[in-house]
Amino acid sequence: MPRYMALDPGTQVVGVALSDPGAIIVSPLVAIPRRPHQRFLQRVKELIQEHKPEKLAMGLPLAKDGSRGIAAQKALALASELRKVLDIPIETIDESFTTVEAMELMEEAKVKLKKRSKLIDSFSAAIILERYLKQKRTEDQ
Repeated sequence: MPRYMALDPGTQVVGVALSDPGAIIVSPLVAIPRRPHQRFLQRVKELIQEHKPEKLAMGLPLAKDGSRGIAAQKALALASELRKVLDIPIETIDESFTTVEAMELMEEAKVKLKKRSKLIDSFSAAIILERYLKQKRTEDQ
């Protein structure tokens, strides 16, 4: 059964989430610092090798009007760079409001305020992955 991974590309940290082998359950995995850049790339490669996802879904921070601003251009540049160093298909998906949703989820789960800042990126990546898998299921029907 296929497994999927998602990245939430922030300016300082990239959140990572992973699905189970049946692509039903999504879990926050880890947050990876973007600097030093080579270490970041190596860590992503290691996660891909360890978990062997079929595809990588990457959040694309679109503007409220749906246009691609500076943040989206940076995310697309990162996706392009990752395509060159990883042997895995990468698809982008709108990540609008994932941080807000992640904060609400952590609040509902009663995650302590001190821990939320460490978990926000990987929780956002989990929401991105859930959106991606939902979209994929809809397209497959």
